[in-house]
Amino acid sequence: MNDFHDNLAIGREWETKVSHWLQQNQNYVLDVYEYTGTATSGSKAPKLRILPSEESLILPDLQVASAGVTHWVEVKSKSGVGYPFKGNLRYRTTGFDLKYWEHYLKVRQITGLAVKVFFVHYNEGDIRSASLEELDVHPRKYINERNGMVYWPYDELNVIAKIINGTIISI
Repeated sequence: MNDFHDNLAIGREWETKVSHWLQQNQNYVLDVYEYTGTATSGSKAPKLRILPSEESLILPDLQVASAGVTHWVEVKSKSGVGYPFKGNLRYRTTGFDLKYWEHYLKVRQITGLAVKVFFVHYNEGDIRSASLEELDVHPRKYINERNGMVYWPYDELNVIAKIINGTIISI
């Protein structure tokens, strides 16, 4: 396999684990990632479309419902945190593609459903989370137009679960 397919497989593994963990914690979950295009062997992101335009929006991985409230969850799995400043190992970041950030903001606007991002850092042993609203107003959000990424300080995000031997543990 190549890096893309390796990363896709790891991402799917953690999407499945997060889905199961949410279900075990009294949430109903629609695994949106299962509804992918077959032309690319399931490696195509599910999209929200409108006709007659060509516009389509990449959807978050999960739709979660509990106690009359429904929201989206996007799972971002990563092997490690980023260190943007070579001399400062105390400043750790996490992030994802700016294109996806823009799509999720628009999905939230169109559907009226909140979007939460779960940053699964399996080598750090935890899952951190924030809503798009929290991420959008974070004073240390950094958009790097050059590499098309958006970043946040990893240590300032809420820890919602621990990962021990590949298993998600509620805290």
